[in-house]
Amino acid sequence: MAPGSGNRTEAVCVRKNQGRSLKTQHRIVSLIPSATEILAQHDPDYLVVMPCGFDIKRTIDELHLLTDHPVWPHLNAVKNQRVFLTDGNQYFNRSGPRVVESAEILAEILGPDHTTSVHRGRDWQPLSFD
Repeated sequence: MAPGSGNRTEAVCVRKNQGRSLKTQHRIVSLIPSATEILAQHDPDYLVVMPCGFDIKRTIDELHLLTDHPVWPHLNAVKNQRVFLTDGNQYFNRSGPRVVESAEILAEILGPDHTTSVHRGRDWQPLSFD
């Protein structure tokens, strides 16, 4: 279970007691809000998905972690089909010379009437709602 998921996770701790190891279980409750809690709170008009280390194919493979959550169909971005998948690994999750391309991708997504799309289909794509 990921930290901040809002669910309880189990951790096994070992205590030293008179030279013997004693295994006990403790419940850990995360106080860090999960990504879905933050999404529900802010209810964005646009959602650009760019997981760290994921290309678009891996993002699609793991997207069920968001889409299966009960809050997903209620988000404005989802209801208005404004969800976009990017190659986070190449463009958004590390510093480097691609910062201009990253800005171009966001401009294509957020202002399609004001830019020429050169990255669509390769570096980003709209989520298919079929």
